[in-house]
Amino acid sequence: MRNNVRMDEKSLPSPDTPSVARILAQYVCGIHIEQLPKKAIERAKSRILVVLDCALAGYDLPWSQAALNLATSRSTNSEATLFTHYKRVSVEDAAFANAVMSHSIFQEDTDIQWGGHPSVVVVPTALAVGETWKRSGAEVVAAIVAGYEVMTRLGHAIGPSFMDQGFRSTPLFGLFGTTATAARLMGLDEDATTTALNYAAHITSGLNRGWDTGTMEGMFQVGITTHKGIFIARVAKAGFSAAEDSIEGRRGFLEVFGGVRNSSVKEISQKIVSDLGASYGIFSVSDKPFPACNINQSTIDIGLAFSREKYSLDQIMKVVVVMEPYCKSYQGIDTYPPYHNSLEAQMSCRFCQAASLLGRPVQNPRFWAEAYDDPEVVALANKVELIGEEGRTKHHRRVEVHLTNGQVLVIDEDKAPSTLIWDDEPSKERFLRSTQGIFGLETSRMLLERIIKIECCHDLQEILCPWRERFKGKTV
Repeated sequence: MRNNVRMDEKSLPSPDTPSVARILAQYVCGIHIEQLPKKAIERAKSRILVVLDCALAGYDLPWSQAALNLATSRSTNSEATLFTHYKRVSVEDAAFANAVMSHSIFQEDTDIQWGGHPSVVVVPTALAVGETWKRSGAEVVAAIVAGYEVMTRLGHAIGPSFMDQGFRSTPLFGLFGTTATAARLMGLDEDATTTALNYAAHITSGLNRGWDTGTMEGMFQVGITTHKGIFIARVAKAGFSAAEDSIEGRRGFLEVFGGVRNSSVKEISQKIVSDLGASYGIFSVSDKPFPACNINQSTIDIGLAFSREKYSLDQIMKVVVVMEPYCKSYQGIDTYPPYHNSLEAQMSCRFCQAASLLGRPVQNPRFWAEAYDDPEVVALANKVELIGEEGRTKHHRRVEVHLTNGQVLVIDEDKAPSTLIWDDEPSKERFLRSTQGIFGLETSRMLLERIIKIECCHDLQEILCPWRERFKGKTV
């Protein structure tokens, strides 16, 4: 159960103490690429590569097509590029559809401390707003770093306790990230950016309901998080006012959404803003090696280790997966067949364990889209038993494979360090693999080179125009 935050006079900001939103706004307004370490710049570039790779791999999935249909049918403005369509649409609609496509295959980045996926909201916002406001590549990089910083600081300071109430991390904290990114690229001053971040506190939300039903709420959430962030920045720029302390004030974000435990709001507020600029939240994310829910990454990795022995369905009597209790209880993880689409399969620990153990091509996004009803995988998924056990970390699994001959095979490991991808180089390889089938190798290498040197780019059309040209004449 969540402990209610008790707001007393000591936890309220004094007139001499800047609010959380204002301190974050000062950081957002003041960040420039010249101040950033080279590694932060390189990490921002790799986030662009990951987003474009995921969007291209999943643009034909139902939720991506729905987003593209919506964007192209309702928008009369020609402001920003859709990643997989020749038509330019309004900045909000472009960010919306691009975010949905970026999240479509479940292989985006993730912050294992609080479970969010910053890339799918921050990068589409940065590219759409940057294009519309004609910002340079250097400004886009700075805005991406700023968006990550605001989003991850809130997530790290509050921690995962908000999930006890059923809130989903990416839209909940992501609106602060998209708002910061949009405000930076729209050129909002400190006061307007402060107002925008305070409005984000009022408007943010997002539930986990839907992951075990195979419905599209999770995809819509990331799209609308970009859309709202851009609109909030417009609202602040237009002169609307907001309570200065909407994050930490009475009945503010920390009290209502935060789930703060054993700490005052003042302490959490200080944690959010302490040492801004001394470290970078963009380094706290890693990339998923498999297109599936983050909780299932280590499950799949262990399954692949077993698959080297090439056990058949008939040889396996049952599979027992022991995991941290919260992971077991997360929406969509503890679901049985039948699965009606790839979303249900990618969320289900049973399907992920069965597919990987049988040696299916789980690294390939097309497998999930085309084989969520694979008869053998479904049959084995029905033999998988999940057990919650206290004391385990999110990625610590014990997997027991009970064979019909009486033998029991066991792997008991915390797979987080070895499974998740922390290096930026694989994002370049992924980008080339996914794009050369669409663009050809020469154009793919040219696009990669332009993104790698985006800080030298004065016009984002150098990067975005080839995408529109490639999809010219194609219908959604």
